[in-house]
Amino acid sequence: MGIIGYGLVGRGLAQKIADHDAFASAFVYARSAEVLAEVAPELRAEFLDDALFATADLVVEAAHPVISERFGVRILRHADYLPLSTSGLVDGALYDRLTAAAAKHGHRLLLPHGALVGLESLIAGRDCWREVTITFVKNPIHLDAADGSALPTDRETVVYDGPVRGIARLLPRNVNSMVTLALATIGLDTCRARLVARPGVERATLEIDAVGADGSRITVHKEQPMAGVSGSEMVDSTWQSVLVAAGVAERGGALFV
Repeated sequence: MGIIGYGLVGRGLAQKIADHDAFASAFVYARSAEVLAEVAPELRAEFLDDALFATADLVVEAAHPVISERFGVRILRHADYLPLSTSGLVDGALYDRLTAAAAKHGHRLLLPHGALVGLESLIAGRDCWREVTITFVKNPIHLDAADGSALPTDRETVVYDGPVRGIARLLPRNVNSMVTLALATIGLDTCRARLVARPGVERATLEIDAVGADGSRITVHKEQPMAGVSGSEMVDSTWQSVLVAAGVAERGGALFV
């Protein structure tokens, strides 16, 4: 397994690989070589290229959406690809290029469940959903706007209310679960995203409301502590996706792991 990015998630994945007999690290890459000081020298990648990707069976992106844009197709020539920054896939042309590369070269583009609860049921009923809304409530200190702008810290603010595709461009590091839900259900332009910045809260809240044409309904409410822009369980949920991708654990759905 190759890891691109060595922040909270990348570091956690590297440790889990080291502790699991069924896995071995192929490489670890970070934009800043200094952060890889604790990684074995033979695993440190200085740059990303096809020769490096060919050393892995699975490459996990835990860095930034731009990795999929610049290297996604090249990765899929040689290995399965699990991008955690699914917000990059709101670019329909890029998504099409990645799925085409996967099909051409016999590899898989895999999307992680991430923080989503109940995604299996939502995928199973994806053809019947009439409305799907996902709402995040987070402390503004855990939000990272693409343009670097700061959010108010003295009052509650509805940062966004509209199609998922739009919020993914505004806050690409904060809304990967929203993008995954939209891709799994009714699409980026139809699935509704709501983001509320609430100063002072110590836990992030995620709510999903899916309504079917026949009146059926699935609702989800979840709360969790935050670590940076990610939930505290991000490493464990990503590792579960890796286990499914490798066939070590089972989960429904061919694309979503």
